[in-house]
Amino acid sequence: MRRLLQACFAAVALLWVTHAESVGVAPVSGKPAAGAHKPEMTVTEADRSRWAFRPLAEVSVPDSGNPIDALLLEKGTPAPREASRRTQIRRLHLDLLGLPPTPEEVEAFERDTAPDAYERLVDRLLASRHYGERWARHWLDVARYADSDGYEGDRDRNEAWPYRDWVIRALNDDLPFNIFVQWQIAGDEIVPGNPDAVMATGFLAAGPSQETTPADTEENKLKIRYDELDDMVSTTASAFLGLTLGCARCHDHKFDPLPTRDYYRMAAVFSTSERRVASLSKPRRELDLWKEQQRAAHRESRMTELNLTEDQKFWLRQPEHFFVPIQLKLYKEFGERLKVDDAGLRAWLPESQLQVWDSLERAASKPAMASGLTGKSLIVMDHQAAPEPQYLLARGGVLNRKEPVSAGFIQVASRGKAPEAYRDEVALHDPLTSPQLAAVDDGGFTRPPTTYQRKALAAWLTDVDHGAGPLVARVIVNRVWQHHFGEGLVRTSNDFGSQGEAPTQPRLLEWLAGELVRGGWKLKPLHRQIVLSASYRAAATPSANSVRHPFRLESDALRDSMLAVSGQLNRKMFGPPFRPIIPKEAMATRSKDEYPANLQDGPELWRRSVYAFSKRSVPNPLLEVFDSPDSSSSCGRRNVTTVPTQALTLLNNEQVRKSAVQFAQRVITDAGLNPEAQIERAYRLALARTPTADERVRALQFLAAASDSRGDALPVEGLTDLCHVLFTLNEFIYVD
Repeated sequence: MRRLLQACFAAVALLWVTHAESVGVAPVSGKPAAGAHKPEMTVTEADRSRWAFRPLAEVSVPDSGNPIDALLLEKGTPAPREASRRTQIRRLHLDLLGLPPTPEEVEAFERDTAPDAYERLVDRLLASRHYGERWARHWLDVARYADSDGYEGDRDRNEAWPYRDWVIRALNDDLPFNIFVQWQIAGDEIVPGNPDAVMATGFLAAGPSQETTPADTEENKLKIRYDELDDMVSTTASAFLGLTLGCARCHDHKFDPLPTRDYYRMAAVFSTSERRVASLSKPRRELDLWKEQQRAAHRESRMTELNLTEDQKFWLRQPEHFFVPIQLKLYKEFGERLKVDDAGLRAWLPESQLQVWDSLERAASKPAMASGLTGKSLIVMDHQAAPEPQYLLARGGVLNRKEPVSAGFIQVASRGKAPEAYRDEVALHDPLTSPQLAAVDDGGFTRPPTTYQRKALAAWLTDVDHGAGPLVARVIVNRVWQHHFGEGLVRTSNDFGSQGEAPTQPRLLEWLAGELVRGGWKLKPLHRQIVLSASYRAAATPSANSVRHPFRLESDALRDSMLAVSGQLNRKMFGPPFRPIIPKEAMATRSKDEYPANLQDGPELWRRSVYAFSKRSVPNPLLEVFDSPDSSSSCGRRNVTTVPTQALTLLNNEQVRKSAVQFAQRVITDAGLNPEAQIERAYRLALARTPTADERVRALQFLAAASDSRGDALPVEGLTDLCHVLFTLNEFIYVD
């Protein structure tokens, strides 16, 4: 949508300029006349002096107490009043795990009078495996993750989920954030033998994409490719740097010191990168690539033997799934004769190639790394070792090449070190040379290639002295703060530019960024520092100058909480996603539907929402109505709306009702048939507290009335209705 609006505005502007020239209207004062040369934007030291781009500064804080509280108090924030223990444990559980505490956990914490009770609770939750599931969801929003391509075809991506699992494991293991950044940009170049590092490049592959077809014009093929590069460039900039670099695709950024040249130099970094479903095992990846090359050579040989024309060869080289009529005809006639299995390929290859094959097979058959991750994943890897020519495009037109540009980085976040210097440093050691090939005549085998441009970008992004490291640190600590307090110290978490908001607590932001770097880029100590502060433990108030405000659970955490409270939650981790049930009414307007129908509810569908299959063209209505983000682009902060359809959805959604039924069954199992005991248990499960005297009386009257009206021996339906009501309360939906 953003790119569509940009294109519309550009078209309107062009029409106006043309009209103005035709009627002799003078240009606006201070702007160059139409057709006049506009000088290229120059990035100055004054630009680099803006708070977001400065080197990290030392921030002095008192030695005693929590530095966060001290820095907040110096800005006039009132001393906080501590929240109740029940509020604190519920807040911590929902913030760190995305799941409510059990009544037993609440009771144990309220009874624990030891001075370090709260600290021990924090440490236990940070060590929980569910921490990674909760915080991975936040990052997957930023990474625009989904399990389908998007666009009109919206084909399923059955190998996208390993990236999601990697994010969860990386956060649970507290992988240093600088490594977390580097692997997502260039894990295949940095540690090619580590399946986790290779899997991490799924970040670049996660955006929407569309394939070209043989019938596409050259211009359309270029446009699709540049849209793919734009997705990589724009998401990298917004996710790690908090900059809207995508706005510089057609012209110098209107507000920030981001020249168009910076945009196209960043695009050049990814010019040889391509999405690919490949093995996570380096030896297996090399074997697959080698066999792919040999099969292509064998097909070419067969096509020559069949005396095919160049036009026929062109169509037979294309993937079969495009179904172009001429292609179908040719595949029907020649397809079987061009197929070759391993036995046929071995019979065709010379002895020298067979030795290479056997060597690669031996390497691929060795035991995998300790992680055991040897399957396939959607990743990004380079398809050649030499950089491809990249051009600065006039007004973003794919055919309007102005001049060639080399790979480079954002100038305003760079200090005293050229992009070429980064590339030379990272290319000194080549980890991609295969030891198993060293003693073998390679017979023409080309090892997996790379330009090292992404590895150089990864180094620049995390370079605190000369590169973007300070900005990357500020952006991520702001994201962490935002998810603990409902809004960031910089409220526009994906825009640290001049159109974004300035930090409300600049010294605190600077200190947190410095602490992250000084602490080895570890996120769990950052979480710990924040949640141990008195400001975090404070009671939520509506006061404008208070740091602690109530905020609503995200849609995923709301669904997960209902499953947890009802006793349905399946805590199985990792693996292929489950397909949530989508009501047929939500599918009625789809002209092309590949989403499975007649799905059966059951434990597999009761897994956490982070494991749900995310099809871009088929949003889950329950999650969508509570503001789940559009995965077409990076989302740094979800919208938080309050609309009637939310209440109506909670009242009428079939899955919510099923959870209420299970909730009632759990209450009966736990509390027996005594209505007072049932009410007590239901409140403690849903709200982590006992009902007030007034609530108890009203609930008893409600159950009695439901029993009388239905003539039930036991008020099962009435109890289900009561449990359903608890799911709809603000107290259940909001974090105090």
